[in-house]
Amino acid sequence: MTMPTGLRVRRLAPRVVAAIILLGATLALGELTGLPASSADRTANFVATGHDMEYHCALGQQCPYFSILVTKVRNGSTLPVLAIAQAGDLPAALTAVSVPFTPVDPTDPAFATTPFVSPSGAPLFSAIVVNSDDTCGGCDGTAAGITAINARKDDFKAFFNAGGGIFALAGAERRDTYYDFVPLSGLAAAAVSPPFTVTAEGTALGITDAEANCCPTHNAFANPPDPFVVLESDSAGLAETIAAFDVVIGGGGFETTTTTTTTTTAPTTTTSTAPTTTTATSVAPSTTTPPPPPPPAPPAVPVGGAADFTG
Repeated sequence: MTMPTGLRVRRLAPRVVAAIILLGATLALGELTGLPASSADRTANFVATGHDMEYHCALGQQCPYFSILVTKVRNGSTLPVLAIAQAGDLPAALTAVSVPFTPVDPTDPAFATTPFVSPSGAPLFSAIVVNSDDTCGGCDGTAAGITAINARKDDFKAFFNAGGGIFALAGAERRDTYYDFVPLSGLAAAAVSPPFTVTAEGTALGITDAEANCCPTHNAFANPPDPFVVLESDSAGLAETIAAFDVVIGGGGFETTTTTTTTTTAPTTTTSTAPTTTTATSVAPSTTTPPPPPPPAPPAVPVGGAADFTG
């Protein structure tokens, strides 16, 4: 191939080529998963509540609160939610707040092999939402469903650490085992004491006291350590809704992680110019010969003529 005259072609360093390929792969992953490319840090959002708000939203109540929490765990992804539900309350609530979803019954044998992530490890859903236990008085979960869900604890961890969110609803009277599919690190669920107060963190998300107190609720939590935040408290000072944002599941449960951002800059080509040598030429100073002095003046002649000397 003949290049136009005057153009110079520079070969990119191998590390620059590798960086370009990695950037392209990261952007492509974002397109395929529906997650922003910046989510390559793999952190995700977790929420748990003692409210059976999917049941109430299906009846036209508490939908704004439910929508806020679902949106938070989806974290900007356009992928559908995996709705783990044994009946219609959770699908009806997700439909009411216009969230796309794929339903699955945890007591169906097919649930045991339902993939949460792709073969490459990318999340197949924006978030997983688990329905409330039926001891709330009208909800859908059962003891058999809890057992099947908890059996996939490792799969939930892999999904979460791939960037998928998790939203656990009310454990109610089975609260001691309902939340075992996620590592709450001894954070025990507890009996609840209304009324409820939204915290500053909850208010910042748009949760209101009216939404928090609209309907009966069924369990609370001990106040959690970092990195959890409390979004709503009950009258006994226990946490009613808890969350952990931008975290991973590690050996100690939900943990923050430090993400190192590497910026790759194309190499700068510097053209070196040979130094210029300046030769100084010494010029001998010019010699100027002064003109000869003028001849001496003739002797003066006395006034009155020549002198007469007689002997």
